[in-house]
Amino acid sequence: MAKTPHLEDLFRKGTAVTITDSDDVEYRIFVRRPGPNQHDAVLEAANGKMAKYTIQYDKKEGSSYEALSALVLSYDHDELLTERLRYFESEVHDQAFNEVMYDEKVGSKWSNLGSDDSDDDDVEFTGYLDILNAISARYDEISRFNDEVAAEDRIHPEDDEELNRLNEVQVKFQGEVQERSDELMAIERLKHVNKPDAQLRNEIVKNGINVEAKLHWYQEYQVRLLYYACRNPENEDELYFSDPYSILELPSYIKDKLYAAYQELETGSENLKNSLSLPISLA
Repeated sequence: MAKTPHLEDLFRKGTAVTITDSDDVEYRIFVRRPGPNQHDAVLEAANGKMAKYTIQYDKKEGSSYEALSALVLSYDHDELLTERLRYFESEVHDQAFNEVMYDEKVGSKWSNLGSDDSDDDDVEFTGYLDILNAISARYDEISRFNDEVAAEDRIHPEDDEELNRLNEVQVKFQGEVQERSDELMAIERLKHVNKPDAQLRNEIVKNGINVEAKLHWYQEYQVRLLYYACRNPENEDELYFSDPYSILELPSYIKDKLYAAYQELETGSENLKNSLSLPISLA
């Protein structure tokens, strides 16, 4: 008699993964989502690892705090200012990208190229991302064409008129983003230029520790997830690894493949949760 399905089985589903090492040896692993208690343990471990580093700033002691403090001690004012602003580069670039992409007061109408109110009647794209897709598609077209013709008839990408046209549009966008990014960084610089050196050093150390703490949080989170997710293929209730930190000793390509398999499960679980959501009238 077939086993009666149970709703808990929905959350016990996983996938078999075969890992091949550099010697062509294959390893079979079953990957499934950690249970709620295990996921809580993952978060607790990751938060604990992050706290171990962030507390160094509060206590003004510890290897990370001492190393960063010693590093910036010899910096002059300009070097301190440059280092302080470095922490804003990613945020400022993202802001510049979004402003140029969507804010008509800052950049061209990159989010609505080819629309009725566009200034360029010759542009057939509906957005900047279409340009990136068109560039990729053109490279694919050239590659397929070159595979089918003799060597003397092949298209050289650097000589292709259509590809060059697309690249010029992309370069124009990137130039506008860089210009706006430089403007925003200049504004940010004014906020810090008159700060005392001691304050800049303190802020650099604090930010440096926070960045390091977040990296350790992510590493711990990923390792613990894989520890609970990886199971023995012959007994899916048995953990594959005897210790979470043995995962750190694995080659990067193996960890990446295991985590990719887990991410696929998470994507499927999101679809599952959406399908199980109550109608608004019943929630």
